[in-house]
Amino acid sequence: RCELMQWNSQPQRCNILDLNRNTPLHTCAKQAPHAAKMFPVLLEHGANPNIQNAQGQTVLHLLAERAVVVHQQQQGSAEGVGAAADVPFSRLVEMVAEHSPNLDTAEAESGNTALHIAAFGGCIELAVQLASMGASVALPNKDGFTPLDSMQPSGHATRSLPELLLSKISKQPSWVPDRMVNACQLCKLPFDPRRGPNLARKHHCRHCGRCVCFVCSPKRMPIPKFGSSQDERVCLICEKVITSSAP
Repeated sequence: RCELMQWNSQPQRCNILDLNRNTPLHTCAKQAPHAAKMFPVLLEHGANPNIQNAQGQTVLHLLAERAVVVHQQQQGSAEGVGAAADVPFSRLVEMVAEHSPNLDTAEAESGNTALHIAAFGGCIELAVQLASMGASVALPNKDGFTPLDSMQPSGHATRSLPELLLSKISKQPSWVPDRMVNACQLCKLPFDPRRGPNLARKHHCRHCGRCVCFVCSPKRMPIPKFGSSQDERVCLICEKVITSSAP
């Protein structure tokens, strides 16, 4: 324990970097069976969950990757999963959440956030948890895909994965910067005035923050969860989610 190593009250030791810029917290996340025991100790003594390693990964990226590996092993065969299957990934993410993590940090090479990894890897429970915590569902990675572009089954009787993630949004999102997108994030058609007025201008959905064209965001409506009675521009999918959530 940190006390035995005299690391208590010395957060710089809990954040020491190896040659790949991994902290003890990164290493702990990679060693899934041991993570549940060591995570609270490291965090309690000042481990910083926002430090990025040489690949631009925070501890949330690594937890998401491990969760995806375990999920895929469980989908393929119950054999060989081992102790990692017993790791409470949801609880570990909760522990990190108590220490003001940056949920939208992007990996250097792919541009993926932890939510991208969970959503595209089929870890629906973790993806929903991250979205509920405030992770952006609209940020594009370097290939232009957002977590909402995942085609993984949601496991929900009436909602697709995008609808499920959108239903977990609880606060007004930051808009995706115009400079990050060249095409509508919903229909994928490129913005170009030569294609007509519907694609001449970039609009933003006030519910999810995505950058969309006029055709994909034709309506305005109140968003009660944000405490607003004013009509706001929303994309087609968010319109459906908001309407289905209305009392």
